[in-house]
Amino acid sequence: MTASSRKVLILGLDGATWRLLRPLIDAGELPHLAGLVEAGSSGVLRSSIPPLTAPAWSNFQTGANAGKHGIFDFRVFDRAARKLWLVSSRDLKLPTLWQIASAAGRQVIAVNVPMTYPPQPVNGIVIGGMLAQQEDQTLIYPAERFDEILRRHPQYRISPPVVSQRGSMGRRAFVEANIAVERERCELALDLMAGEPWDLFMVQNQCLDYIQHSYYHLMDKDAAEFDPAGHADVLRFYKAMDENVGRLVEAAPPDSDVVVLSDHGFKLQHHLVHLAPWLRSQGYLVEEISPRQRLLQLARRADVLKLRRHLAHWVLRDKKARFGTAASTALGRIDWTRSRAFVAIGSVFGCVYLNHDAVADVDGLAQELADHLLTLADPDTGRQVVQRVFRGQEVYHGPFAQNGPDLIAEPAEDYTFGAPSLVAHQRPFASIDFELEIPGGHHPDGILIWTGNGANLRRGLRVDLIDVAPTVLARMGIPVPEHMDGRVLGEMFDTTVEASFQTWSPAEAADADEGYSPEDEEALRERLEGLGYL
Repeated sequence: MTASSRKVLILGLDGATWRLLRPLIDAGELPHLAGLVEAGSSGVLRSSIPPLTAPAWSNFQTGANAGKHGIFDFRVFDRAARKLWLVSSRDLKLPTLWQIASAAGRQVIAVNVPMTYPPQPVNGIVIGGMLAQQEDQTLIYPAERFDEILRRHPQYRISPPVVSQRGSMGRRAFVEANIAVERERCELALDLMAGEPWDLFMVQNQCLDYIQHSYYHLMDKDAAEFDPAGHADVLRFYKAMDENVGRLVEAAPPDSDVVVLSDHGFKLQHHLVHLAPWLRSQGYLVEEISPRQRLLQLARRADVLKLRRHLAHWVLRDKKARFGTAASTALGRIDWTRSRAFVAIGSVFGCVYLNHDAVADVDGLAQELADHLLTLADPDTGRQVVQRVFRGQEVYHGPFAQNGPDLIAEPAEDYTFGAPSLVAHQRPFASIDFELEIPGGHHPDGILIWTGNGANLRRGLRVDLIDVAPTVLARMGIPVPEHMDGRVLGEMFDTTVEASFQTWSPAEAADADEGYSPEDEEALRERLEGLGYL
């Protein structure tokens, strides 16, 4: 088979981690994934920094770092304009894998890949991913295929109920709802695989991320909160996912490359760190607070029994009721003349911006803050909460690197950083209530499995998410754009993978005013807030 005729099937498992998959594979619970591991190369796929869905899948699709493609978080922060907006595919500043393959004359199909909404023109079909909110014509490219495709799959849904609804639904019902969403997604993908021409096909399982956010402790037998009955309930999702993987692989031509990957891994988390109030407590961040806002802060602090929080979760399921306002950084509350550092975006990892307009020695402040973060201890446990601090200039490079954070703090095991809010969080440290919040959090180490003609049985790989796109292109005989930061993973194959290179012109910068409808934005905020991303 020549590279130009090679087909590639990519199966995305959002948040998949060897921490959970390996024990299940060893126990014989996931026979289809086990078969793929035995047939090809596999290992750890290092995520973006921070390991969040939006920048991670952007790294994957562009083969480049966020300084080039512009996506650092679920929100875009324009540092010069001090403006935030929710991301969409319009904000990607580099061509995606789908556009590059299309330009080479290949037929592509992408189903439910994050950062593909709204779908951009390709030589094939794109069905938008998790940032879409409605199953309407805006979901599909080309739009005229919507009625035909959704008529065959009227039960197709982008996402299951939001994570915050799991308490009112009950565990079994919530798990079944996620199984149903992914089963229907698999059916639609199989329909397209059989009925449409394709050279490059991807379908992504988003619900794995929701399940692990909600029930990671029930899948980790070492967790103190592990419960065998709960484990049996949640295991049903993993078995259904494995069955879907088997059906999709079986439907692909036998000489196809099959790639299974995740955008990040997962871990158990018991403690939250909120950087905005910590920066405020240390004098780095100064607020401008009106008398009315001060009164609201006092009222929140007086709610010692957290009754409003519980009512909001179980009855209203409304983040605004829970916190009194949207759980997002209020940039308008920052005193820009006196603040030396602030938080604009970021969760999972702590993202700190330095106020370059008010700081004479930026490098000196960066080192001071990095040292301070590395010694930061949780007063409730006495444990260090940061294991590493990255400098933005070490992680990001490219024309949009200035919009990224100056410091990125990687949390210690069992810790995570919360969404950047001055409004919702008054204290820097909090324990996670597994009934009300999410016990599972993102970890940088995802998974990679690669099978195909010439693929060897290499184990224990440790490669980067940005390496996947150039390797896919090289395997298909498509020139790799020179702007890609990733490398071709030739070590996974017994035969030499020939790669040529090409130059692409940069995409036009997105219009910050282009975005979601007010209704879609509110629905998207609710879903992302429920996952702790906003």
